[in-house]
Amino acid sequence: MIPGHDPPDLSDQEHAQMQISVHKSDDAVTRIVLEGRLDVAGSATAELPVSTACGAAKNVIVDMTDVAFLASIGIRLLLANAKAVTRRGGRMILVGVQDQVRQTITMSGLADLLPMVDDEETARRLIAG
Repeated sequence: MIPGHDPPDLSDQEHAQMQISVHKSDDAVTRIVLEGRLDVAGSATAELPVSTACGAAKNVIVDMTDVAFLASIGIRLLLANAKAVTRRGGRMILVGVQDQVRQTITMSGLADLLPMVDDEETARRLIAG
């Protein structure tokens, strides 16, 4: 520890460890809720459960409401799984994306591959066609 410098407060949401929950529904849509940072550590935590859920689902909604940061490795995780779902004729849609994360995806030129909407109802309408 450096004298005169307090360690960062890791209790707040921005630095919280990545939490993942997967919810399957009767309408062939799997909902994945991510909470935390999709940085190196968060992506490592999320990789297996997200890839497993996307590998078994036709359509996926990823709730990003509580994702405050998205690093390039997090983009790779989302993009790889979106491509896998798309190859099987499904869609993966991101919901509730915070402004900073939305800017990261848009500035990376990936908004078409990682579609973003404000709410789950809109995502379900897009999936239904």
